[in-house]
Amino acid sequence: MSGTFVGISIPVFWLGMILIILFSQLLRWFSSSGMHTAGQTGFVDMLSHIVLPAVTLSFIPVSVIARITKASMLEVMGQDYMRTAMAKGCTARRQVRIHAIKNAFVPILSILGIEVGYVLGGALVVENVFSWPGLGSLLLNAVLTRDYGVVVCGTCVICIIYALINLVNDLLYGVFDPRIQYD
Repeated sequence: MSGTFVGISIPVFWLGMILIILFSQLLRWFSSSGMHTAGQTGFVDMLSHIVLPAVTLSFIPVSVIARITKASMLEVMGQDYMRTAMAKGCTARRQVRIHAIKNAFVPILSILGIEVGYVLGGALVVENVFSWPGLGSLLLNAVLTRDYGVVVCGTCVICIIYALINLVNDLLYGVFDPRIQYD
């Protein structure tokens, strides 16, 4: 859990630069910027370019989700129905698999919806650090050149994506919590 604390505390741009220095400059495992190497196209080349931005963008949300998952599982494991399942002879593995995961997933699902917004906002910074073309770079360039139409349209696209993902998130509550029913 101390690793997740560090993961939550690190700014995205700083993590991106550290990963570039470590894995691109020192170890030379991955490419540091762009979407393709000049003159090369293909899946393997693109994969070597996407690893560092993907790790950078997902590091903080994964840390938050790990902390919430641990807290939720600890809360569920202390519930009366878990003790009842153990008293009936249910193994610990089966308790977790059948009872705990489904009940602990509702708070995790809430955080997943929020973290999607973080990822959409963090894409602007990560695309800038790694020189990736995308909606974040488009919005940043539009702000710098005062192209208000592009800024408004890009912001609307991000808001629509976030709203749709939260709609799906809310509909999934009914799947994981039988007390929630949609009429």
